[in-house]
Amino acid sequence: MWKGQATALATTAVTSSLAAANRLAEVCNFSSTGSYDISGNIMSLLYNDDFRDKDYFAEGSSRNFALLFYGTGDNATTKVHNAENLIFPAKICPDYCYYRMFQWSELIIPPHVLATYVGSYGSANFCYKCYNLVRTSEIGATTMGDHSYIYSYSYDSSLKEVKDFPKAVLGNYCYIFMFQNCTSLEDAPKLPSTTIAGYCY
Repeated sequence: MWKGQATALATTAVTSSLAAANRLAEVCNFSSTGSYDISGNIMSLLYNDDFRDKDYFAEGSSRNFALLFYGTGDNATTKVHNAENLIFPAKICPDYCYYRMFQWSELIIPPHVLATYVGSYGSANFCYKCYNLVRTSEIGATTMGDHSYIYSYSYDSSLKEVKDFPKAVLGNYCYIFMFQNCTSLEDAPKLPSTTIAGYCY
């Protein structure tokens, strides 16, 4: 069981302009030779034992869980397999909050991200190159920032099941490249938004 006491785990140095491996020094990153299923409330890493009613991040914080379970390349060393029961209670997902969170891990089943607002790059590259992933997360956001889900499931070659998208106010580029090179995909999601933004799909 993990718990921590920090209002944010990453610094504002985490941006999309640097290779992910060059940013590991700027974030908290889990790596282990063991294999894990993970569950519980992720806010316990920020609020210690006082996490139960926390559905928000500290004011002004972002990049909170960026690269948390990021692997170290195509031969991933982060052997997290099932995160279906990992709870993300925050209603507002600030910029870069879950950026590259499971990239290059061995994740098979991802957690759901039910925030009503996802900021810029908030869930970008979320499960990028998770070659064993079988389904996507459920998306709850009704408002998207720019690039919010860019590349989130790209190259997930085992991905078959895709959750339908919510009806939302879309940001520019918000879903672009989301399913790039998903060679096992069997169905496309429903796209109910009635107003779309530049390059959003």
